[in-house]
Amino acid sequence: MSHRHELLDRIRREDESLHYQIETLQREAERIPGGIREFRKQRINQLRAKQEALRTRRHRVERHQDEHWDKVRVEAENLWLDIRDTVKVAENTFH
Repeated sequence: MSHRHELLDRIRREDESLHYQIETLQREAERIPGGIREFRKQRINQLRAKQEALRTRRHRVERHQDEHWDKVRVEAENLWLDIRDTVKVAENTFH
């Protein structure tokens, strides 16, 4: 399997995991009162926006020819690292 296919598979798996994490944070936020809940919902919306950006990058990786592969790969990996860090902050903030 090529590095490209490995990256796409990893992004798909991470996207599924991120979806589960976001839904868990959403359920937890629903049980919290007032202003804190709104703050958490804002953070969750930020995560969802980043998740959508990751999906867009994944589609770019799938569509781009090999000569653009390295640039798109770096963009996708950097975005994933940003999302992972944001999830960690959200989880630590929410618990």
